[in-house]
Amino acid sequence: DTVVAASGLASAQRLMPHNQWLATLRKWQAAIQPAAESAHGLLPHRVTSSGAPLEGPRGSSQSIIQTFMPDVDLVLDGQLDAGRWQRFSEVFVVRELGLVGVREYPRGTAGRSDVDSGPLIAGVSASASVVTLAAARRVGDRALASALDREAELLGAPISLGAQKYYAFGLVPVGDAFLAWARGVAPVSMPAPPGSEASHRPFWELFLLLGSLPGLLGVFALRSLRHPSDPDSVR
Repeated sequence: DTVVAASGLASAQRLMPHNQWLATLRKWQAAIQPAAESAHGLLPHRVTSSGAPLEGPRGSSQSIIQTFMPDVDLVLDGQLDAGRWQRFSEVFVVRELGLVGVREYPRGTAGRSDVDSGPLIAGVSASASVVTLAAARRVGDRALASALDREAELLGAPISLGAQKYYAFGLVPVGDAFLAWARGVAPVSMPAPPGSEASHRPFWELFLLLGSLPGLLGVFALRSLRHPSDPDSVR
């Protein structure tokens, strides 16, 4: 939950920079850093009010963290934390029998299902897998995003009624909402650094346009000489 809140503040900071917001984000980042110093280097699922871990990383919360943390990365560091995504993928993303899924508990460990994870099948959480679709799209992992998207169609028991489409036979509307949201998450847009080609592109296009004007005028002049206008002609 705190990561989502920090993401909202970071988004506001990008739109309307404010020194106090930036200071709050830096303070928050420094406060959570010790909690991530676990065996997996990922933020825990639950912490105390002082930030001490109560429960280690889990797929249902990590998928949300991986989706929203890039907003904070861009504001504080100017780039994504590729190492965090790699650690998450190594610890939670599993590929077996041609299928891809996201575990609720790290590889090599087991735990009970709850309201966060939903039912677990061979340790894989459907809710974590759907939200990881959003995370993969956010960080630009197209291969994983495509695989999870295909499996939503293959395993999600979709049905169509008129112009509407439902998953899980229409019995879990919140699942439909999460999947629709995940499919609409856009990749992170990196700001163009000052002096980059992107920032100067409009000026080059203007120069090219101005440079081509004499040639275009010459072409029209030649066409006029070769085909003088006829006052009796109709255009």
